Amino acid sequence: LILARIVGDKGRVYAVDKNKKVLGELMGRAFGRSLRNIEDKFVSGGAKTPTEIPLLDESIDVGWFSDVLHDGYFEKDEEKEELLRDVYRILKEDGFIAVHPVHMEKERLKKVIKSTGFYLVEEYQEVVLFHGNEFHEGRIFKFKKDR
Repeated sequence: LILARIVGDKGRVYAVDKNKKVLGELMGRAFGRSLRNIEDKFVSGGAKTPTEIPLLDESIDVGWFSDVLHDGYFEKDEEKEELLRDVYRILKEDGFIAVHPVHMEKERLKKVIKSTGFYLVEEYQEVVLFHGNEFHEGRIFKFKKDR
């Protein structure tokens, strides 16, 4: 919802999730706040967390990941890399991804992301974030496509 307000009426936010209930709740909150620039994208992978994103090549400016790239969803680093390669595909050449790491050792996560063609641009520390119904201090990593 915050991202939808940031990009405004001329922008678009794609909410991608494997949980239809979560997407439905989000879209209900967006509708209640008159935010019409969010499009939900359900991805299904059965028992396996999906790694393919239903968006066109080089179609997004920014990718935001909060509490996604960890062993609870992707048991093996190779699975995380699969998803990140698809993110690389949909990200515009001058775009970037921002990652809020939760439940994964930060250096390991940076190594996984770098292995898929991204380089670390900046690390923001002590950022106040909302996660799991509470505010906490966290980090955000900003990565761009390596050329």
